[in-house]
Amino acid sequence: MIAAGVMSGTSLDGMDMVLAEFEKVETKWSFKVLCAKGTTYPKALTNRMRKARFLSAEELAFLEHDLSLFWAKHLKVFLDEAKEDCSLIAIHGQTVFHQPEKKLTLQLADLGLIASVTGFPVVGDFRRADLALGGQGAPLVPIGDRHLFGEMAACLNLGGFANVSYFDGDQHLAMDLSVANHLLNLLASELGMEFDMDGRLAAMGEVHPEVLAQLRSLKYFEMSGPKSLGYEWFDRSFLPHWKKYTEDLSLEDRMRTACAHIAERVASELAAVRGALLVTGGGAFNRVLMLEIEKVLPKGLLIKTLTAEEQCLISFKEALVFAFLGVLRFRGENNIIAGITGASRDHCAGLIALP
Repeated sequence: MIAAGVMSGTSLDGMDMVLAEFEKVETKWSFKVLCAKGTTYPKALTNRMRKARFLSAEELAFLEHDLSLFWAKHLKVFLDEAKEDCSLIAIHGQTVFHQPEKKLTLQLADLGLIASVTGFPVVGDFRRADLALGGQGAPLVPIGDRHLFGEMAACLNLGGFANVSYFDGDQHLAMDLSVANHLLNLLASELGMEFDMDGRLAAMGEVHPEVLAQLRSLKYFEMSGPKSLGYEWFDRSFLPHWKKYTEDLSLEDRMRTACAHIAERVASELAAVRGALLVTGGGAFNRVLMLEIEKVLPKGLLIKTLTAEEQCLISFKEALVFAFLGVLRFRGENNIIAGITGASRDHCAGLIALP
């Protein structure tokens, strides 16, 4: 089955589109990326998305419409140019709220509008069914890690948040670790930059161990999984704590210390893992962040070197996996792992809109 996947993360840096072919032989899945493309958002739309948590119901409805129309128009061009026999589009949507402890999660996406404009069936709204079954509604990507990247000992994604998926014997574990690009990009914005290109600012700074020690006291880091994070945690819990202990540091030192904090959370969770580590997401392009992670990884856990053909996974792995989630939904196969989200059972999640 050929399917398109769309990802729009909380870092608001744009939409990622992937068209991939999936094949199942007996119990083993394989995939081939046919094409992939990233598109940035207009500044006005990004500003509305950034304020989404504070919008009225009417304003939020207009945002969902405009955002869905933007996705749909770009998807139509993308799929028309691909000239492949696509069966469906699967979309994550844009997260506005994620508070699983309150059974609340909201991802904007007008599935019917996208289906009407593109002419393809659209699968979305993957998270709320899991909350109804007692789960966190996240993480969802580990089903792809299990079936598409099973040769990896662990998969690390460095997006707005850092999240990891790994195998401990026969047990598959996954969770959000801490903030990642949300913090790094916020620091870069102090100089009017969207992000710290190649980690150049961080490279000029020094790590402050006392700050790392204070960050360890945050309650979330003491919790065992299943657990997941939303922007609300970053804004209300992490950021005030961070500012309290870093207000006297230079921007460069704050940037380097932030990289060290992210690396510390990764190494702490993967302390007993051995094998190959696949690192994806925007943070994988930050050389200093990757250096800090390499410094603290346990011996025997090595970052996988990607071939030229595999490089697209850094930016498009999550979109690829959402395409896979859509394929599983269309086939009526479970696409949510209860042991990872905390739901009462494995299940097949996602709503389908037909054109």
